[in-house]
Amino acid sequence: MYTILIAFKGFNRFLHRGFTHIEEILIDVAMVFLAIGGIWFLAYEAGINTGFSPIITWLTAIHFHYAGFLLPIFTGLLGRLGKPKLYKWAAWSVIVAIVLVALGITFSTTLELLSVLVYIFAIYSLIGLTFFIKFIGPAQKWLFRITFIAIGVSIIFSLLYAYGNWSGNSTVTIDFMLKFHGVTNAVLFAGAGTIMTSMFTPKQADQKSRFPVSELRGEFMIGEDFLKGKITSESSVNGLVDHMDIYQLNLAPTIKDFYENTSDYRLWAKVKWHSWFKPFAAIYKMLSRHTQQINLPLSSKRVEMDGGIHLLKPELDSRNVLGLGLERLKGIQHSLLYIQSTQMVKTPI
Repeated sequence: MYTILIAFKGFNRFLHRGFTHIEEILIDVAMVFLAIGGIWFLAYEAGINTGFSPIITWLTAIHFHYAGFLLPIFTGLLGRLGKPKLYKWAAWSVIVAIVLVALGITFSTTLELLSVLVYIFAIYSLIGLTFFIKFIGPAQKWLFRITFIAIGVSIIFSLLYAYGNWSGNSTVTIDFMLKFHGVTNAVLFAGAGTIMTSMFTPKQADQKSRFPVSELRGEFMIGEDFLKGKITSESSVNGLVDHMDIYQLNLAPTIKDFYENTSDYRLWAKVKWHSWFKPFAAIYKMLSRHTQQINLPLSSKRVEMDGGIHLLKPELDSRNVLGLGLERLKGIQHSLLYIQSTQMVKTPI
């Protein structure tokens, strides 16, 4: 239950920030993966039949605690100190490798071997970065280096073990891995890393950067009925944005006019689904029809997007109308990219 609560906290962190700051995404992912480790450990302790031997169930739990939780945490904290181009490659490799190891243990020794190779790229990239990133002091610097060098040593034996499973010529036994690999990771990697995390935690770069999340909440169906009692008695607004100039973006006059005078426009969309995604699109269409949200057609036929703009009662949402966080600016820019790819025709009202 404790690890699941941590996972919800990690997911909540992500929802308030989104796909920004890869170092924070790593920490979010780590908090979610910890719950997976907790579930596997519960299965081992309770003797639940997972389809694997007890030792594999136990090692899978350990994997998600060390490689799935601690490694992304330490990698994320390193990214708070500096993010050269190599860091982003290493960071995403850590996430991919965690998933590949789990799939490899379950389905394929080839995937397991590939996952270790991805780990090696990520870990040795991180080791190299500890010699270039600027640290607060020598203690923090050497604790980071010891942490990643320790796992850099143990991952070599993981490679030999995975290669033995793949080729059938085992040179490293699981008994050796339990002793050497376990002690190295527990004492040096986790030990030095935990001391570093506790005593020299790098500060989060985006502490004030948060999505302005609405306080309004609906149920499974959100259609016109949702607006009952929530609309002001004032005349309806004409545009999605009152004044686009506050965003200080270099926009074409047509786009600026669309956002400020949206009700003067008719909007058409021509949707083209990738063939492999059409079954998922059909499922989405059934859900969106019931929730009465954006209901996109399955065909590529040109259809008109209809709707209206209403002014909600200000006391229902305490967000600052002019609060311009970085994420809101990015959201506006993404919306503009969509509008630029959609045909707009201004019609007299």
